[in-house]
Amino acid sequence: MDQRILEHEAIKQLSKKSVRKLFGVHDIPRASSPFRYPGGKDKLASFLAIFLMHNKLNGARFIEPFCGGAGASLSLLLGGYVKEIHLNDKNYALYCFWDQLLNNTDNLLDMVYQNIPRH
Repeated sequence: MDQRILEHEAIKQLSKKSVRKLFGVHDIPRASSPFRYPGGKDKLASFLAIFLMHNKLNGARFIEPFCGGAGASLSLLLGGYVKEIHLNDKNYALYCFWDQLLNNTDNLLDMVYQNIPRH
């Protein structure tokens, strides 16, 4: 069987409520990333939550070196499985966006509001 099919099926099984309940994982909020990112890891949030709970790592710091849209990280943070997240990405534009979102929020929001199309 194709490796991608096996991976997809494994993730689907881990997302089932009965499996999450077995590991003490409640429903995980799907975080709204500002990006639709190809290859996004948001579907892995259930697996990551199970991994964290099973290894008694819940409440830890979660570091994601290639965050992209950060869907999985944001879901873990909003679900209370990690206490903080550290994001980075090889794509400098993404890195800059996340940096500005966290460290220059007001100016970033001003720029967004100024560029909303008015009809």
